[in-house]
Amino acid sequence: MSRQTLARPYITLTLLTLILLTATGCGGSSSTASKTPTVSASPSTTTTSSETPTTAGGPTATPGPPLSSFTVYAGSADGNFYGINAANGQKRWSYATGAGGNKPLTNNGIVYFGTDAGHVFALNGGALVWRYGPVGGITGRPALEGGVVVAGSYDNNVYGINASTGAPKWTFPTGGYVTNGVASANGVAYVGSADFYLYAINVSNGSLAWKFQEGAPVEFGAPAVVNGVVYSGDDTGHFYALNASTGAKLWSFSAGSGIASRAAVANGIVYIGSQDYNLYALDANTGQKRWSYQTGATVGTPVLYSNLIAVASSNGVVYALDASNGSFKWKFTTGGATRPWIAVTQNIVYTGSNDGSVYAINGGNGSQAWKYSTGGPCSSPAVGQ
Repeated sequence: MSRQTLARPYITLTLLTLILLTATGCGGSSSTASKTPTVSASPSTTTTSSETPTTAGGPTATPGPPLSSFTVYAGSADGNFYGINAANGQKRWSYATGAGGNKPLTNNGIVYFGTDAGHVFALNGGALVWRYGPVGGITGRPALEGGVVVAGSYDNNVYGINASTGAPKWTFPTGGYVTNGVASANGVAYVGSADFYLYAINVSNGSLAWKFQEGAPVEFGAPAVVNGVVYSGDDTGHFYALNASTGAKLWSFSAGSGIASRAAVANGIVYIGSQDYNLYALDANTGQKRWSYQTGATVGTPVLYSNLIAVASSNGVVYALDASNGSFKWKFTTGGATRPWIAVTQNIVYTGSNDGSVYAINGGNGSQAWKYSTGGPCSSPAVGQ
């Protein structure tokens, strides 16, 4: 399949953000809530005769810190990056990057993200900690490993950046675009490239640990590493389980089209989304298909919670399914194409949409908890304290 026919809406806000690119200086933060969230007590779910929603009467209380102590982080094609109260959708702050922000990562109050303009930002409460770049555009979610932020770029390189200072540590060259997210564990970062390879890179010095050649460019599916196994898929639907230490192939599976998500793994099942519109559940030991569920468009990264699995499809719909058998629970429709990575915290599902909004959805019944509207299409969100 050619690069032109692949599901590009899931990769980047490039066309919109390039229009917005001005001088990409450090920007500034704002704490004035000029945009107010829309709160709805009625569901925005839709059903068909074959899809009867399971209603749980709203989200189940989850032990832990109050939801109001969490922040939803998301970038927008309006040139800003936002911090939003996870409980009520009120804006806490915004920071002008000039290019929004893609697929953030949060850790200990710091949020890290790349932009189409080629910068990596670290923010704390809306204040700049550091900015790295510019390099080539950065559309994938970075990883944080051993005090190093690792991010891939459209300039074919993977960058290791000091997480505290933003100083460069190393650069690792590949033979193609690096457009997807980075996974990491035990001092190693895993990242795919359009040159057909999945790379394992030693985070301490940027040296190659091993590489594995897949069957096509590795652009849309981001790797995942769980319990010593790396899961990675390519643009034509080959999906692999590899030994994380050696890169040896354990098993493979073929979907009907390109892999478009990062795998989720739990209870002996691997869940992966594809451009053939299916969410697949595979046996973690053998790669054999347990079940599949067909949506109406490309399927993004699945997230597990409360015995359910939630996933966004690129036609603007978020689905919740029974994680054990794939039976339908509910679906929620946004006003535009949804971003591939959703987030779940305390039974609330968060998603960004091309309609310019970040949505909070009750995980029990699929009703809208709130939405926050920005001035342009939104990135995939992350949630942290």
